[in-house]
Amino acid sequence: MIPSILLTAVLSLTEVTGFGSNPGNLSLFIYEPANLPTNAPLVVALHGCSQSAAAYSNIGWNALADQFHFAVAYPQTNVTGGCFTWYDGTQQTRTGSEVTSIRQMVAFLQLTRGFNSQKTYVTGLSAGAAMTSILLATSPDVFSAGAILAGIPFACTTTLLGASTCMTLPPNKTPMEWGTLVRAVPGTSGFPAPRVSLWQGTADTTVWAANQTELIDQWTDVNGIDAVPDTNVNFGIAQHREFKNASGIVLVEAWTISGMTHGTPVDPANGCGTAGPYILNVGICSSRYIADFFGLTAVPADAGSVTDAGFLTDAGSADAGSAISDSGSVDAGFDAGTPDAGPVAGDAGSVDGGTSVAPVGPGCGCSATGSSWLLALFAVSGFCSRKRRVTYTSRHSRT
Repeated sequence: MIPSILLTAVLSLTEVTGFGSNPGNLSLFIYEPANLPTNAPLVVALHGCSQSAAAYSNIGWNALADQFHFAVAYPQTNVTGGCFTWYDGTQQTRTGSEVTSIRQMVAFLQLTRGFNSQKTYVTGLSAGAAMTSILLATSPDVFSAGAILAGIPFACTTTLLGASTCMTLPPNKTPMEWGTLVRAVPGTSGFPAPRVSLWQGTADTTVWAANQTELIDQWTDVNGIDAVPDTNVNFGIAQHREFKNASGIVLVEAWTISGMTHGTPVDPANGCGTAGPYILNVGICSSRYIADFFGLTAVPADAGSVTDAGFLTDAGSADAGSAISDSGSVDAGFDAGTPDAGPVAGDAGSVDGGTSVAPVGPGCGCSATGSSWLLALFAVSGFCSRKRRVTYTSRHSRT
């Protein structure tokens, strides 16, 4: 029997209840574009401390959901301070109370909305990012990929006392030691390792940048690859590194934003997100780049299977309608326009009758203080900008 559903409008979100026993006492809100196709993907987005689901929905995912036809679920904590309790060792298993609640949410939405169980992803900021680490480690059968923004390695601590140490001076473990903590989770063997996107600001004094290094070590090891980047590209203030397998598939990526503090990067000037507490207007659309990484923006495209700026692959027919962004602004994964003629700025190749150049990035948007030391530890922020290639290095794929 399908549980009853209570629908209540909260800004642009809809609350969903009756999704299960909910031992973690979480609330569930969803952004669901009209006329979604059957088997649509689902993204689960986890807020940071002192945030709400409604506040975190300002990071740009909803507009992407409209454009690329997927849904976004926003779990919300109901405890003082609004923090997911990632530091509690009892949460770091498949049966942890918050893990169980989120797994119930996903199963319920897949059952009642018909979302694609093979295309379910999770992302989060700060405490939500640390919970994302937990979900990727404990539930690889549910989430095929995830994005961790200003987060903590899985099982860095099992106590509240150890939380502050992990956030500022995480243990310097070897990749194998970090990876072993993930592989040791009961009930997870036999499932493919999730692909992971890692985001960090160099000026973050809440979750220090050292955590990104440890996260790279952890998730490259879990994916069976080394922690030496195969590509290293600078886009303005952002450094983007890719870690690939022997087949050239990116299994882990790391975005490091120079001078960014604690939060989720957004780019309101280019239509990505709205700046606010812990949603940072740094001119970089993290949600869009993460959507690219998840494979949510792939669309039919220009003849010749042309790759846009190394992220979006065109593999289809010529454009139809009026062109969006072939003259300086970024392609939003495809050209909704008439066939291009002349130099094109959206395609990285020779396409549509013109010489092309790498496009600029699409649009995407935070800081606040908590009322306690714990809130201050878990504060959140945001990133989208024009892509300006400064350097590029690569090496052969690993064996």
